[in-house]
Amino acid sequence: MSLRDRILRKHGAYVRTFAGQDGAIVLADLARFCHAQKTTHIPGDPYGSAQLEGRRQVLLRIVETTGMSDAEMRARLKAIEEGDEE
Repeated sequence: MSLRDRILRKHGAYVRTFAGQDGAIVLADLARFCHAQKTTHIPGDPYGSAQLEGRRQVLLRIVETTGMSDAEMRARLKAIEEGDEE
């Protein structure tokens, strides 16, 4: 299986996992847990801040990946393959 096929397969898995009512419930819970709408900075605690930012990065990846249509994902892959995006 090519890298392109693996990425498209993974994208589909993300979309199927987080689609529907159950997916919305899980994403809402993760949004609260991962500080999606508030700062991850804890004054005087760089380790705590880093931990919260790590949580937030995972949520952002899920949201970004599930929010893309197949066409958007294919366009992003094409840009990566052509060297226009990292």
